[in-house]
Amino acid sequence: MAKQFGENWLRKFENWTSETEDEINEIVYTNRGCILLQLHNPSAALQDFITALEIDPLLDEAWNGHGTALYHLGRYSEAIDSFKQALRFNHPLAQTNLNLTQEHL
Repeated sequence: MAKQFGENWLRKFENWTSETEDEINEIVYTNRGCILLQLHNPSAALQDFITALEIDPLLDEAWNGHGTALYHLGRYSEAIDSFKQALRFNHPLAQTNLNLTQEHL
């Protein structure tokens, strides 16, 4: 049920973003990346987080999502770097994510 809800939300989100392409910003990419993570699509999520960070490299939520996507792709060393960036910008979950990822090394 949750997966179906997420897929429906993503479909609505994609329709909205295609209609309002000029209004897409780093927050939109970050939010879509988070949805894609929930739908177990870390590769697509990573691309959205990269785009968000190209727009605003100081966005802590995007750094945390970037690290989470890398973590799910098994790219632990890179994930640690991303979580450290999120920590630098005071993301509240970054320390927990960093600690969990370091256990894999």
